Amino acid sequence: MKHTAAILPALILIIGTAAVYTRQTTRTLPAALTPEEISWVAFCNASGYDPHTTDPEIINEFLDTWRGSSLEETALSKHGINYD
Repeated sequence: MKHTAAILPALILIIGTAAVYTRQTTRTLPAALTPEEISWVAFCNASGYDPHTTDPEIINEFLDTWRGSSLEETALSKHGINYD
């Protein structure tokens, strides 16, 4: 009984700390990027564009010159994404 009385407060502290830590870390985790989003970010990085842009000319450049190119395949393969 003595051991239980000493262990119980420590156990409650550990469980409470784990619950708070888990709640904080899961709230801040970003969602995983899709292959299309990874491609967009790689294109923007390679071209010097801001990935948050909504400029139609940049979007058209992405669609016309990047999608399906060997540069895109190389960028995606670096992230473990392979299209056969």
